[in-house]
Amino acid sequence: MLAREPQKLTALVSEALAKSGQRAVLGGDWGALDGTMLSSERVCFVKDVPHQWLLPKGAAIEHHGGTGTTGEALCSGVPSVVVPFGFDQPFWEQRVAALGVGVSPLPRRELSAPALAAAIERAASDPLMRERAVQLGAAIQAEHAIEHISRVLRTAQQS
Repeated sequence: MLAREPQKLTALVSEALAKSGQRAVLGGDWGALDGTMLSSERVCFVKDVPHQWLLPKGAAIEHHGGTGTTGEALCSGVPSVVVPFGFDQPFWEQRVAALGVGVSPLPRRELSAPALAAAIERAASDPLMRERAVQLGAAIQAEHAIEHISRVLRTAQQS
């Protein structure tokens, strides 16, 4: 997603990470974050990384709440912090919170480093939220496996 001031948003995220004691991999090639900033011991900037590989390795996932990213985050079994930019993203932010697999809504217009740090800390450390995220992720993965097996069987029967 595009941000009006990517340098300012990146500085806010970096400050929140420092306050929360967490480290992050930030994708900065889409315009929301300043991808020209250098990586540090707390932040690693990447242009592109496979979500299916990266997200399950996190303590929490902070993202914009787009349909695809939210789906990957839910599938990963890791709690989310959703900061929507617009479109359908506030809906997904509310669903993630309602399912108990992410923090309460954190509107971008109210975003501050302390608020984001608190949300990251909660998502990364709440054992009940993590358990719900793990259970939902497993259920989604099982559903995907069933769909894939059914598709393979249908194809084999048609041959």
